[in-house]
Amino acid sequence: GNLFTDALRWAGEADFAVLPSGGLRGPGWPAGEVRMSDIWNAYPFVNYKCTGVMSGVNVFRLLNYSTAVATFESTYTAMGDRLLQMSGMKMSYNTLVEGSGSGRLMSVDIWDSDAGEYLPLEWLRLYKFATDNWVCDGMDPFPLLFGDLQVEGEIPGSSDESVSIQRIVAEYLTQLEGPYNTSLRGSHVNDTEAFAWIKPMDCPDDEYWDGWVCRPAMKTPTPLEEDDDPIVGSSGFVPLTRTDDENEWRMCMGGECAIGNLFTDA
Repeated sequence: GNLFTDALRWAGEADFAVLPSGGLRGPGWPAGEVRMSDIWNAYPFVNYKCTGVMSGVNVFRLLNYSTAVATFESTYTAMGDRLLQMSGMKMSYNTLVEGSGSGRLMSVDIWDSDAGEYLPLEWLRLYKFATDNWVCDGMDPFPLLFGDLQVEGEIPGSSDESVSIQRIVAEYLTQLEGPYNTSLRGSHVNDTEAFAWIKPMDCPDDEYWDGWVCRPAMKTPTPLEEDDDPIVGSSGFVPLTRTDDENEWRMCMGGECAIGNLFTDA
């Protein structure tokens, strides 16, 4: 995962790159020369680079979904392929936390080339991303996460089919001045003692956080019913429930509720 996402981040001149674990095959290679057949065996799909721009809010939503539903076991288990491999980014999560609640994500840091270090995720900062076209266009629900972007300045993922992922990896290895660094980098940390979730942006008392921005809250309380269907790993840390309209979601805080078009059920 490190090599393929490093290559994508390099080719896309991106702040970070991600790939689903399910797309990668095998245990890796012994030290020495790498052949094109090795690269194809490790990633046996004809896919291409996809790049775009997303805010820190949507980076959070992406990783919160990934860690909420992933099994953290074999990629051949149900949802095991949803755990994202990454470059230019580190995250911590707690697998002891129930993923169907607010999610397991505890922290996110993204490499800042100007500062020369990893810095905490900023909600409204724009980050350029790189992934493959299958994630952008086909692997549900990732096309929504990479394409339905709401913050000003965000750019939905767009694919470039001029060069295959395998060729990108080969070119990346070729331009290195020495052997590829295979050491672990701590991009995935299971912190089972952390229970302080990273939280959405603080909103005024008369507004609520809808996953993208603070919005005015409705003044008429709507009581929650016992059979309300919660969203899995959605936009924050307050209850989100489905209304009679499948395209609407209800968010309640402190006895007040707001209804709007929020994150669809993943």
